[in-house]
Amino acid sequence: MKCVMAVALILSLAGCDQAPDDGEASDAETASPSGRILKYGIWELVKAGKIRETPETTTGKAIEKPTIRMVQQTDRIPMKLNTYFAYQYRISNLPDQPLRAHFRRVLIHPEMTLPDGTKTTGSDFMIPGKVQRNEVFGSDGYALTEDYELVDGTWTFQLWYEGEMMTEQNFTVFRPDRPAENTENSGG
Repeated sequence: MKCVMAVALILSLAGCDQAPDDGEASDAETASPSGRILKYGIWELVKAGKIRETPETTTGKAIEKPTIRMVQQTDRIPMKLNTYFAYQYRISNLPDQPLRAHFRRVLIHPEMTLPDGTKTTGSDFMIPGKVQRNEVFGSDGYALTEDYELVDGTWTFQLWYEGEMMTEQNFTVFRPDRPAENTENSGG
C-alpha cells in the first residue's frame, strides 16, 4: 500500500505543472505572431538563379533561388551594378496548421523609370512561407542588375501577416562617389 500511495503522490505532483484541462490555452499558444530581422546587408552571388518573368515585382522579373552569401552587415548600399542587398527574417507564434502561411511582401523604393517608360516606386504581392514549429524563416532582397535600377534613396521592405506588419527593413542606397554617413542600424 505504501508503494501505491507513493506512486499516486508522484503522479499527482507530476500533473501540477500541466495546464488546466478547462479549455484555457497556455501563453505560448495565445501569443500574437511577431517578426524579427536576423541578418541584413550586402550579399554576393555564389551561384546564379534562373531569371523568371513575374508581373507583380517592380521590374517584372525575379531571380529564382540564387545562392548568395553575406559579405557585410550594413543598411547602406553602394549604388552600383550587381550589388545584392537582402535580409533574413523569422516570423514566430504562427499556428502550426496550415503548413504554409501567406505573407504580404511590400517593397517601397525611390522612383525608377523602366525601359518601357513607365515609372514605379515599389511592389506589393503575396508570398508563401513554410511553417515549422510555429515559425517561418525566410529571406528577401533586391539585386541591382540593370542601369535603370540604380536609384538612390531609402528602400523599405515589409512583411505583413493578417493585416499586421511583422518586419520592416530599411536600406539606404547611395552614390559611392558621395561622402557616406554612418547610419548603421537594423531598421527592423
